[in-house]
Amino acid sequence: MKSSLNLVFWGYLLVLLHLEIGIDIIPDPVGYFLIALGCFGLREHYPIAPKAGIIAVGLIFLSVPSVFVNLSKVHSLGWGIYTPVLIFVKLILAYFLFLILKNIVKDYNHAALIARTNTVYTFYITSYLLSLAYASFAMNVSGDFWIAGGVVIAFATFIMSIIFLVQIRAIRKAEPVQVSPIMEA
Repeated sequence: MKSSLNLVFWGYLLVLLHLEIGIDIIPDPVGYFLIALGCFGLREHYPIAPKAGIIAVGLIFLSVPSVFVNLSKVHSLGWGIYTPVLIFVKLILAYFLFLILKNIVKDYNHAALIARTNTVYTFYITSYLLSLAYASFAMNVSGDFWIAGGVVIAFATFIMSIIFLVQIRAIRKAEPVQVSPIMEA
């Protein structure tokens, strides 16, 4: 299970990082591939995991244009539709990942991790929903208030993504150690 959670962690980290020199040096499809591998690795213990894996596979293909186009710098209608769709599908993936994480911490029976996972889930989903709502209205509204609001929402979403990574890492480290009984001869 640790290796599957590691794949999800590293995949999500690759999706979060953007280093562009003409094209995205750290392409999102590679991150989604790692997330899919991690989810399919969890399918034996968590039946919801393959659904997250399938969404991650879909995002491999859906995110290919983001390798070649800096989505924050284009303002045409097509890209204006593509970006919210991509965010929405990422939100669906995050929802399923959180369902998996909630089941994992429930199996660990770790009260602090259960509470923290629920809190991170609430704030993460809220920040991404605000981001989607902002993207929907920002096309039609101008002014300093909307620009400031966009910066605040983008910052909150980025911080929640980092906290999500920290949460995955904490859950991975909290995995109970399997102790095998000593067999007497």
